[in-house]
Amino acid sequence: MSRGKKNSLITVIIPTYNEENSVAWCLLSLSVQSNPHYEIVVIDDGSSDKTIQSIENLNDKVKNFRIFKQEHKGPGEARNLGAKHAKGEILVFIDADMTFDPNFLHELTKPIREGKTIGTDSQSEFLANPENFWALCWNIGRFSSAGVVSDNYKTSMVPNPSNSGGIFRAILKSEFRRVGGFERGGDYTDDESLRRKLGTNATLANNAKFYHYNPSSLSEVWHRAIWIGSGRNFTGSSRSKIINIPRFLLPLSVIKGLVIGLRYNYPRFVFFKIVYDAAIWIAILRSL
Repeated sequence: MSRGKKNSLITVIIPTYNEENSVAWCLLSLSVQSNPHYEIVVIDDGSSDKTIQSIENLNDKVKNFRIFKQEHKGPGEARNLGAKHAKGEILVFIDADMTFDPNFLHELTKPIREGKTIGTDSQSEFLANPENFWALCWNIGRFSSAGVVSDNYKTSMVPNPSNSGGIFRAILKSEFRRVGGFERGGDYTDDESLRRKLGTNATLANNAKFYHYNPSSLSEVWHRAIWIGSGRNFTGSSRSKIINIPRFLLPLSVIKGLVIGLRYNYPRFVFFKIVYDAAIWIAILRSL
């Protein structure tokens, strides 16, 4: 197994796609990390908003970052491009809607730098905007899909903690290159592909605390759900399309939304469920 070093350079790779409202907070939280041995590589995945301008406005506040651009191909392609430009021995993959505890990079990469593992993940992931109706409902949906009924949905982003990580938040660059990086599916399941190709799970580094912003407006929920509905889990085959079309029809959405909302003592969830399911349904229809 390749081994990291105590002072290994870390390359933080951030794919962005229309992230003008969140990317600045992400970069600012990275600028105060306790581990000084890191650089930031931002790959803009064909944004049509002011994402690039938001990043460039931070030139005097955030050091050691570079920006590269590509046509819109999805996060997997963006992460692979970032890895090609990485100078670090350890790659860290994050999203633009995350912020971080000052010790995040230090704790996340510590097992790699000590030569104990090729890669890590963290389940110390917390909801950054629990006061927002849409964000809270998004988390209820996540917990409900995992079959978990718990008040933890108000704070945690992890419904079912496990003994190992399902994705690689950090990995040795040599191992990443050995398996050819992420698959190029173009949807939200890209980050799971590295585990499949490596044939192993990530080691947990649960002192690495970070915060994730859920979609916080009707528009953000709609567009994120369209993206999810366009993914291989819903449209990967003719069979999956046929099975999923009736699952997201309005009558079922209302019933499921009411049941889930009552289960979590949050009846307004039904309005979120109608919007979310309608977007999934339309995404599936578009793929026919």
